[in-house]
Amino acid sequence: MPMKLTAILTASVIVLAAPAAAYPLSDRAQFHYNTGELATAKSTAKLYKRLESRAHAACFDASRHSLSVVALKKRCEAQLKAEWVAKIGDNRLSNIHAAATGASRYAEK
Repeated sequence: MPMKLTAILTASVIVLAAPAAAYPLSDRAQFHYNTGELATAKSTAKLYKRLESRAHAACFDASRHSLSVVALKKRCEAQLKAEWVAKIGDNRLSNIHAAATGASRYAEK
């Protein structure tokens, strides 16, 4: 059975308190994975680490290091990770994300 390669494109605009040009994510906010990476707990954890790295790379700006910019980068990363995890829609990955962020998937909204 061939593995399915899936790409997630974040089409929504990430709303941050920074100028739009500071985070041009439209061409950088892509995450590719194989559905087979969700087959085991170990491979799903490895996939989540890769997802974290990709979100960091998409939001990183080496030329800006002020505390406010660092806070915006962290929010950007958090939002990208949440969107990608939601779009993938895998319970195991969602649980890993909830544990990594200290959030409960079942918290009341």
